[in-house]
Amino acid sequence: MRGRRMLTLGVSALAVASLAGCYGLPVGPRISLRGPATVSGQVTDAETGAAVAGAAVIVEGAGALQVARTDGHGRYRLQVVWTREDEAGAAGARLEARVVAEGYRMREVPLRIAPGTLARDLTIERDERPGR
Repeated sequence: MRGRRMLTLGVSALAVASLAGCYGLPVGPRISLRGPATVSGQVTDAETGAAVAGAAVIVEGAGALQVARTDGHGRYRLQVVWTREDEAGAAGARLEARVVAEGYRMREVPLRIAPGTLARDLTIERDERPGR
């Protein structure tokens, strides 16, 4: 009987919290999502222009953190939603894209994105250092 009562209390508390959220009562931190924006493009070798397959494209900032891998043609596409309005103005959010691929130097590129789409091709340079 005691276990059943605990289960009922747990479910009742969940129901109250759920209803409170439905009727606008505060139940946790307020998160305001912005976006979404679609960022897409191609990652290529800066010297040869060849597509870089398997590169990681990381978009971060304003509460956003999204990662995509390039396909066999070096193309990537990701959806970005950001949460911190203080880092996003009327012109959009200030984010940073990092491109990482084996045998290449990491590259960081500033981005300003707004809801909608942004096409951004990225180039990366080979890492000529020994052991890299």
